[in-house]
Amino acid sequence: MKLLLSTCGAARVGLMAAIGLAGLINNSSQGETTEANLSKRFNVKPGGQLVIEVDRGGIEISTGETSEVKVEVKRKITGVSSAKAEETFAAHELTFDQDGDRVEVHARFKKDFLQSLNKATQKMQVHYEILVPSKFNLDLRTSAGEISSSDIEGTVKARTAGGSLKFGHVKGPFEGITSAGSISLEGASGVVTAKTSGGSISLGQLESETTAETSAGSIAVKRANLKLTAITHGGSIDLGELSGPARVETSAGSIVVKTAKEQLSAITHGGRIEIGELSGPAQLETSAGSIKVSSAHAPLVANTSGGGIEIDQAQDTVVAHTSAGSIAAAFTGQPHGDCRLTTSGGGINLRVAENLGFDLDARTSGGRVITELPVTITVVGEHRNGALKGKLNGGGKLLELKTSAGDIVLKK
Repeated sequence: MKLLLSTCGAARVGLMAAIGLAGLINNSSQGETTEANLSKRFNVKPGGQLVIEVDRGGIEISTGETSEVKVEVKRKITGVSSAKAEETFAAHELTFDQDGDRVEVHARFKKDFLQSLNKATQKMQVHYEILVPSKFNLDLRTSAGEISSSDIEGTVKARTAGGSLKFGHVKGPFEGITSAGSISLEGASGVVTAKTSGGSISLGQLESETTAETSAGSIAVKRANLKLTAITHGGSIDLGELSGPARVETSAGSIVVKTAKEQLSAITHGGRIEIGELSGPAQLETSAGSIKVSSAHAPLVANTSGGGIEIDQAQDTVVAHTSAGSIAAAFTGQPHGDCRLTTSGGGINLRVAENLGFDLDARTSGGRVITELPVTITVVGEHRNGALKGKLNGGGKLLELKTSAGDIVLKK
């Protein structure tokens, strides 16, 4: 069943009421405001689909224990005469179509009317309020406006060329794309794709593979259980609990991760990196900022071109380098591979648990090597004051410490 509505003002209200259209005209002598509102109901079963493709206006979806789709369309024009407003409403075609449990809503201006550059078309505001069953699939598109929905079960697709996306929990996959606006999703059980060209992204609990990308804004994720890819070209990244592998990158901003249980790659070209607990291997890189890791239970690679590096508890292999800054680390577990801590402009302060064994190679070009730990050395020829090479606790994997300007200090 297909229904085409083209509104022409108060004179046609009586006829339109028969098909569920209510026209409300409010205007002053100056033609300040004219409204034309309408509603339509469709009987459906849970699991159906709502398709909306409109030229403008926000879309607001609410869900409930219902067996119908209820569509409310609110339109108004301010600043033109009522006659001009009625002409504009008449040219704005609304189409309703139902095929079984699939409901479609389309809206656009007649082509010749748009070409006339009518000022009223620019002033017209539209808002769609729609009630659907709590289990329903959504395919929503608007050229200008915000899209939102409460909790829903089904496949959700939402796209807007100019507005934000705000969604509750989605029991199913979610795809949200906006050209200018933020994206907010409380959670999803299916695959998630969230992309915006100009806004922040905030995601809650994610049960499946997720991709989040913004050209200018921050990214925040509360929890990701599977693979996560988070990329921003101009903002910070703040991540909570990561149970799957993650690749995160920002061109200008900090990266903060609470916990990462699997492989983590974190790269920023202009900010600090701060990690809580690492249970999987990690590669951390920043072009201008510090790196701090609270605990690392797996191999760690950390590089910065302009900042210090701090690792509170390292229980596996560590390779860390900074071009301008100090390094402070503590080994509380025996690494499985060779470790290297190097800096071109700062000191190295290292704590080593008394039961750990290393083959130590410590060298500084502009400072001293100081140790509280017993090091077994073999000296042949002249011994350099700025170097210490020997075995800690009988030896083990290589521990290379090297700085071009600063002291090297080993403590218990």
